[in-house]
Amino acid sequence: GDGVAVYSPAAGARWQPAEALEVVTLSDRFGMRSMRDLSSHIEHDHRTRLLVQYVPAVFGRRGTNVAFCRWLLSRRHAGVDVRVMFHEPYLYLRWRPDHIVTAFTQRAMAAILLDAASHLYLSTDTWRRYLARFRPRAVQDAVTFPIPSAIPSVDSSHAVNVTRHASIGDAR
Repeated sequence: GDGVAVYSPAAGARWQPAEALEVVTLSDRFGMRSMRDLSSHIEHDHRTRLLVQYVPAVFGRRGTNVAFCRWLLSRRHAGVDVRVMFHEPYLYLRWRPDHIVTAFTQRAMAAILLDAASHLYLSTDTWRRYLARFRPRAVQDAVTFPIPSAIPSVDSSHAVNVTRHASIGDAR
Protein backbone atom coordinates (compact mmCIF):
# COMPACT_ATOMS: atom_id res chain seq x y z
CA GLY A 1 0.00 0.00 0.00
CA ASP A 2 3.01 2.33 0.17
CA GLY A 3 3.90 4.59 -2.72
CA VAL A 4 7.19 3.73 -4.39
CA ALA A 5 9.36 6.08 -6.43
CA VAL A 6 12.43 5.01 -8.36
CA TYR A 7 15.06 7.70 -8.89
CA SER A 8 17.56 7.10 -11.66
CA PRO A 9 19.69 9.01 -14.12
CA ALA A 10 18.49 9.31 -17.69
CA ALA A 11 18.83 5.97 -19.47
CA GLY A 12 19.17 5.15 -23.13
CA ALA A 13 16.30 2.67 -22.92
CA ARG A 14 12.89 3.55 -21.54
CA TRP A 15 10.90 1.04 -19.55
CA GLN A 16 7.29 0.89 -18.53
CA PRO A 17 7.00 1.07 -14.75
CA ALA A 18 4.57 -1.14 -12.88
CA GLU A 19 1.28 0.36 -11.80
CA ALA A 20 1.57 2.65 -8.75
CA LEU A 21 5.31 3.04 -9.29
CA GLU A 22 6.60 6.53 -9.87
CA VAL A 23 9.76 6.88 -11.96
CA VAL A 24 11.77 10.08 -11.52
CA THR A 25 14.54 10.80 -14.01
CA LEU A 26 17.34 12.75 -12.39
CA SER A 27 19.15 15.68 -13.98
CA ASP A 28 22.57 14.06 -13.86
CA ARG A 29 24.33 10.92 -12.59
CA PHE A 30 23.85 11.52 -8.85
CA GLY A 31 25.69 14.82 -8.99
CA MET A 32 24.76 18.17 -7.44
CA ARG A 33 21.59 18.65 -9.50
CA SER A 34 20.39 15.13 -8.68
CA MET A 35 21.01 15.64 -4.98
CA ARG A 36 19.02 18.88 -5.12
CA ASP A 37 16.18 17.10 -6.99
CA LEU A 38 16.20 14.19 -4.55
CA SER A 39 16.19 16.53 -1.56
CA SER A 40 13.14 18.37 -2.83
CA HIS A 41 11.28 15.09 -3.44
CA ILE A 42 12.02 13.31 -0.18
CA GLU A 43 11.91 16.18 2.30
CA HIS A 44 8.16 16.64 1.88
CA ASP A 45 7.34 13.34 3.57
CA HIS A 46 8.92 12.46 6.91
CA ARG A 47 7.82 8.82 6.46
CA THR A 48 10.22 8.45 3.54
CA ARG A 49 12.39 5.35 3.46
CA LEU A 50 15.23 5.77 1.03
CA LEU A 51 16.61 2.44 -0.20
CA VAL A 52 19.94 2.73 -2.00
CA GLN A 53 20.90 -0.22 -4.21
CA TYR A 54 24.63 0.32 -3.85
CA VAL A 55 27.25 -0.55 -6.44
CA PRO A 56 29.91 2.20 -6.37
CA ALA A 57 30.41 2.42 -10.14
CA VAL A 58 26.71 3.13 -10.75
CA PHE A 59 26.68 6.48 -8.96
CA GLY A 60 28.96 8.35 -11.36
CA ARG A 61 32.33 10.01 -10.98
CA ARG A 62 34.02 6.81 -12.10
CA GLY A 63 32.98 5.01 -8.96
CA THR A 64 34.23 7.70 -6.58
CA ASN A 65 31.11 9.74 -5.80
CA VAL A 66 31.97 10.64 -2.22
CA ALA A 67 29.67 13.67 -2.42
CA PHE A 68 26.62 11.45 -2.96
CA CYS A 69 27.57 9.26 0.02
CA ARG A 70 27.99 12.35 2.17
CA TRP A 71 24.60 13.61 0.96
CA LEU A 72 23.04 10.30 2.08
CA LEU A 73 24.66 10.74 5.49
CA SER A 74 23.23 14.27 5.71
CA ARG A 75 19.77 12.87 4.91
CA ARG A 76 20.12 10.42 7.80
CA HIS A 77 21.07 13.31 10.10
CA ALA A 78 17.96 15.15 8.82
CA GLY A 79 15.77 12.25 9.98
CA VAL A 80 15.33 10.32 6.72
CA ASP A 81 15.27 6.53 7.06
CA VAL A 82 18.23 5.65 4.81
CA ARG A 83 18.64 1.97 3.98
CA VAL A 84 21.59 0.63 2.03
CA MET A 85 21.77 -2.64 0.10
CA PHE A 86 25.40 -3.45 -0.64
CA HIS A 87 25.61 -5.38 -3.88
CA GLU A 88 29.35 -4.64 -4.10
CA PRO A 89 31.24 -2.66 -1.46
CA TYR A 90 34.45 -1.64 -3.26
CA LEU A 91 37.18 -2.59 -5.71
CA TYR A 92 39.88 -4.99 -4.62
CA LEU A 93 43.37 -3.56 -4.12
CA ARG A 94 45.09 -6.22 -6.17
CA TRP A 95 43.72 -4.82 -9.40
CA ARG A 96 45.64 -2.54 -11.72
CA PRO A 97 47.71 0.18 -10.04
CA ASP A 98 45.51 2.95 -11.52
CA HIS A 99 42.57 1.48 -9.58
CA ILE A 100 44.27 1.82 -6.20
CA VAL A 101 43.02 5.39 -5.61
CA THR A 102 39.52 4.31 -6.64
CA ALA A 103 39.69 1.28 -4.33
CA PHE A 104 40.67 3.40 -1.32
CA THR A 105 38.04 6.04 -2.15
CA GLN A 106 35.37 3.35 -2.36
CA ARG A 107 36.38 2.09 1.07
CA ALA A 108 35.82 5.59 2.43
CA MET A 109 32.46 5.69 0.65
CA ALA A 110 31.48 2.35 2.22
CA ALA A 111 32.36 3.68 5.69
CA ILE A 112 30.23 6.79 5.10
CA LEU A 113 27.30 4.64 3.96
CA LEU A 114 27.63 2.41 7.00
CA ASP A 115 27.20 5.56 9.11
CA ALA A 116 24.31 6.75 6.93
CA ALA A 117 22.32 3.52 6.99
CA SER A 118 19.58 2.97 9.53
CA HIS A 119 19.18 -0.52 8.04
CA LEU A 120 21.88 -2.43 6.23
CA TYR A 121 21.35 -5.20 3.69
CA LEU A 122 23.94 -7.40 1.99
CA SER A 123 23.73 -9.45 -1.19
CA THR A 124 26.12 -12.02 0.29
CA ASP A 125 27.51 -12.76 3.74
CA THR A 126 30.98 -12.26 2.28
CA TRP A 127 30.41 -8.48 2.40
CA ARG A 128 29.84 -8.69 6.15
CA ARG A 129 33.51 -9.60 6.63
CA TYR A 130 34.66 -6.86 4.24
CA LEU A 131 32.55 -4.10 5.76
CA ALA A 132 33.07 -5.06 9.41
CA ARG A 133 36.62 -3.72 9.12
CA PHE A 134 35.16 -0.22 8.99
CA ARG A 135 32.08 -0.32 11.22
CA PRO A 136 31.70 -3.64 13.08
CA ARG A 137 28.58 -2.52 14.96
CA ALA A 138 26.80 -1.39 11.80
CA VAL A 139 27.42 -4.73 10.10
CA GLN A 140 26.45 -6.77 13.15
CA ASP A 141 22.70 -6.37 12.50
CA ALA A 142 22.88 -6.42 8.69
CA VAL A 143 20.40 -8.66 6.91
CA THR A 144 21.63 -10.79 4.02
CA PHE A 145 19.33 -11.07 1.00
CA PRO A 146 21.17 -13.42 -1.36
CA ILE A 147 20.77 -12.77 -5.06
CA PRO A 148 19.14 -15.81 -6.69
CA SER A 149 21.22 -17.68 -9.23
CA ALA A 150 20.31 -19.78 -12.25
CA ILE A 151 23.39 -21.92 -11.60
CA PRO A 152 22.32 -25.16 -9.93
CA SER A 153 23.83 -26.11 -6.60
CA VAL A 154 25.54 -29.49 -6.74
CA ASP A 155 27.06 -31.18 -3.72
CA SER A 156 28.85 -33.96 -5.62
CA SER A 157 32.35 -33.11 -6.83
CA HIS A 158 32.03 -35.86 -9.47
CA ALA A 159 28.79 -34.27 -10.78
CA VAL A 160 30.47 -30.87 -10.84
CA ASN A 161 33.38 -32.24 -12.92
CA VAL A 162 31.00 -34.00 -15.35
CA THR A 163 28.95 -30.81 -15.75
CA ARG A 164 32.08 -28.67 -16.20
CA HIS A 165 33.52 -30.94 -18.88
CA ALA A 166 30.16 -31.19 -20.67
CA SER A 167 29.79 -27.40 -20.76
CA ILE A 168 33.22 -26.87 -22.34
CA GLY A 169 32.81 -29.74 -24.80
CA ASP A 170 35.41 -31.96 -23.14
CA ALA A 171 33.55 -35.23 -22.63
CA ARG A 172 35.41 -37.62 -20.38
